[in-house]
Amino acid sequence: HDVLHAGTHFFASFTVNNPSTALLRSDASNRWLLSMTGTGRHTAALTVPPVPFVAVSHAGTSDFGANVAVLGKLSNHCAQPMELASSPVGGDNVTNDLFIFFQTEQSAGSGGIVIVEAPAAFDFGEPCSCSDLDAAYYAKTAGVWTWPLPDIVSCHATHADLETNSARNRAMIQVEGILHPGRIYGFII
Repeated sequence: HDVLHAGTHFFASFTVNNPSTALLRSDASNRWLLSMTGTGRHTAALTVPPVPFVAVSHAGTSDFGANVAVLGKLSNHCAQPMELASSPVGGDNVTNDLFIFFQTEQSAGSGGIVIVEAPAAFDFGEPCSCSDLDAAYYAKTAGVWTWPLPDIVSCHATHADLETNSARNRAMIQVEGILHPGRIYGFII
């Protein structure tokens, strides 16, 4: 018989099957519960009713999370270079514009960040350059509308993995406006 004494700390790993759609942290159906079953000193197994996780174990701490947001998926994503040119070995790097398109499943709220991570050999430069596409790309056609990113504030490039890569191949684009659900967005970096 194993014993779990009061006040004992233990760690467990979980396999989580996310729901098919995004959930906010504040969504009433997004709750993690804990229940235990055991015989203890009894002959039959007893089950403790489910108890929700709480954000604090003791006053002044925040060592647990009651839940996490379930992130939405991006669809209709595409990265198209302006030119299909590569940098020659030992030569000068070729600078190229990359057209990025994606569709959101959920709103990111105001002040969101769009992250573009390129293969290890790409370098966005620091600071990176990000802007709207030519106005013709935002024309409404056949009921589909492509939107510009709402009020680009900044673009910063970082290393996706500093241990194996010296290039700044991750661009973090800060926007001021709201990324609305179900919209297709396009920009140039």
